Amino acid sequence: SIINIPDTSDYIRFYGLVFDGVQTTDGANYCIYAPTDTASGIEFDECEIKDAKINGAFFRGTASSMNYWRFLGCSIHDNVGSGIRSIHTARGGVVVDNCTIYNNAYGSRDNSEMFISNTVIYDNTSAGIYIGKGGVLWGTNLTLDGNLEGIIADASTTGSYIKVTNSVISNSTNYGLKFTKTTGANYIFRIDYNDWYSNGSGIFDDNGSVGGLAEMGSLASITTDPAYTNQGTNNYIPTSSSPLLDSGANSTLIGALPPTAGGGTGGLQQTSSLGGVLQE
Repeated sequence: SIINIPDTSDYIRFYGLVFDGVQTTDGANYCIYAPTDTASGIEFDECEIKDAKINGAFFRGTASSMNYWRFLGCSIHDNVGSGIRSIHTARGGVVVDNCTIYNNAYGSRDNSEMFISNTVIYDNTSAGIYIGKGGVLWGTNLTLDGNLEGIIADASTTGSYIKVTNSVISNSTNYGLKFTKTTGANYIFRIDYNDWYSNGSGIFDDNGSVGGLAEMGSLASITTDPAYTNQGTNNYIPTSSSPLLDSGANSTLIGALPPTAGGGTGGLQQTSSLGGVLQE
């Protein structure tokens, strides 16, 4: 790895750095690696994380103290595995805001709790977002475009939760939202005020069973062409005629605007598991 974060590290900020894994025989498996589970308050602000042989950023462990990792205004791309990969089980683990994540296998893959807002995730070859068993996803103002699957959720265990609002999930090769291993699970999800457009196999796949799924939210969601400025060149700014401009909750924007310098948390506020607020 390019940088190892030891378990005694707390409240470190990396600003404006390029973490380049090179993707050669002698390159780095991980650009950023946290091998243990108690580092807290680590922030990457306006960094580029790219070309790792496995994952751009990789966290592991089980301790609840591993939390408040933040990626703000970052570009995370061309990593062979995941852009961001977390296998720890803590709540309050990873915040992603105002980023672009593209050309990885998975944009992000997480088993804990992930807060993602104001972020564009495109052209990932497996899924834009993958939430593992027992994981929690809070997503607002996301643009997911051109991924194999928009969002995948492993629903093989209880305690899982997804809330995605004011987001556009478009042009997925397969499904906008795909559940795996749903039988007997208890997966709660809300997917309100979104635009589900031109996902090749459909909006939603519950893997043939809705036995444990609850709260299939579709409040005020649409299936309309988002009218990006130029989807072919990954320009996801909505045109003046785009339905994204005022179809969100309280007539607000659906999707993410292009990242701007300065990072910041935008409309996202990190709070406790399952009781959190994403946007005021």
